[in-house]
Amino acid sequence: MTARVFLSAVRSEFGAERDALADALRAHDGMTVRVQRSFRHNPDAETLLHQLPNYMERCDPVVCLIGTRSGASFPQPGEAAPFLARAILPPGIAEASYTQWEFFRARHFDMTPEF
Repeated sequence: MTARVFLSAVRSEFGAERDALADALRAHDGMTVRVQRSFRHNPDAETLLHQLPNYMERCDPVVCLIGTRSGASFPQPGEAAPFLARAILPPGIAEASYTQWEFFRARHFDMTPEF
């Protein structure tokens, strides 16, 4: 079995748990795990938000560890504008951290499992 999993978490809150889960999943043959920590920004990509879908694509599922923190990094003003038109953020939410964008994008494209 081949599976690709994207793990999303705010590092300051769940970084150690995310990394432990990633290590445990990688121990299984055929398992590929992607985490934001190992994300390499492509200098040819217009913005990080433009590259994020490519990094998350072909992952089934996206697992988000959710706590009380939102994440420290937010897109620069105007960076999210092209994505706001696609209604990826829920109604009433005008901005999100990169970690929150991972979650909202996964939910918008039905990439998150229900527990």
